[in-house]
Amino acid sequence: MEQKALKETVRERVVPVIDWLINQRSRQLRTTLLMDGLFRKLRDIGVPVDRATLHITELHPLLRARSYHWDAVAGGAIEVGRAHGIQFRPDYLNSPIRAIHDGSAPIFRNLEVEPKTGDYPVIFELKEQGYTCYRALPLPFSNNQINVFTIATREPGGFSELDLALVDAAVPIFSTNLELRHLNRTAQQLLDTYLGHRTGERVLSGATGRGDAERIKAVIWSCDLRNFTPLAEESEMAALIELLNLYFGVMEVISPMASVTANPLIGPEPNWNKRTAAIKVVRFESMMVVMALR
Repeated sequence: MEQKALKETVRERVVPVIDWLINQRSRQLRTTLLMDGLFRKLRDIGVPVDRATLHITELHPLLRARSYHWDAVAGGAIEVGRAHGIQFRPDYLNSPIRAIHDGSAPIFRNLEVEPKTGDYPVIFELKEQGYTCYRALPLPFSNNQINVFTIATREPGGFSELDLALVDAAVPIFSTNLELRHLNRTAQQLLDTYLGHRTGERVLSGATGRGDAERIKAVIWSCDLRNFTPLAEESEMAALIELLNLYFGVMEVISPMASVTANPLIGPEPNWNKRTAAIKVVRFESMMVVMALR
């Protein structure tokens, strides 16, 4: 198809998708629902997307990123949190996702031919699952954060030039919608983490004036870490921080049991283990903590 004719066709056919995305800008749809809606709309205009993934980098104390997976047969999209350290795992290092993060141009694979030796493992997996075409492309935010967006199809012959052009036409406004939700979610996450859920909600609601205050019922809980002063003087900083992370992780176990908000001095260790922490930290003076560990 000639470029002029292609552009005109895209402009006409993509209108329902663009209109739908525009209508979602002010709605607080979850990312999973936004993603599901987009690909259903693309299928409605003839783009044979059967599988899609979305990978968004997070500013979060426990997560490095969030991945979203959509499947036309299963229906709907699911969200998967990726803990810090995922960037060092082989399944990420040997993936198109890492290549796009590193500045690669969009990656396209015709899966109806045999993949080249040494290609990304996911390419071989998708071919075995009956997919005929795969594409991964960057999804940038306004702050230059690069996210990744992939699509695949089982359609014989793969994606046509028109199919890819229709997807490309929808990507910019889809990216804008995602960024609005991402910024709002990031603000909530950081305020919850460093101010606490209740205070964070008040700040987001506008309680930002100097001297703004609220009378609440609270308990100040003092936890004594035995021999901490000499420990702090003799330990390496990294080892001391690791110990405190484990300690506060154990302390926080009690908070959900009492239905209260905990504002730890140092955020909980994401992979702490109750038994290991009980051994590594110290003997606990409080019987409540001992009971929480059982």
